[in-house]
Amino acid sequence: MSKKLDQTIQFNQDQTFFVFVGTFPVILEPSIPTLLEKEGYRVERIL
Repeated sequence: MSKKLDQTIQFNQDQTFFVFVGTFPVILEPSIPTLLEKEGYRVERIL
């Protein structure tokens, strides 16, 4: 899922994205936020 998000963001670089991700992709490692941070994205977790 993180690769698909990366592709979407790269294709639309002039936009800002708000991505909602369910519980398991966030708490299980490697998590989607962790993978995106490794790709250089700024990730902000909102609880």
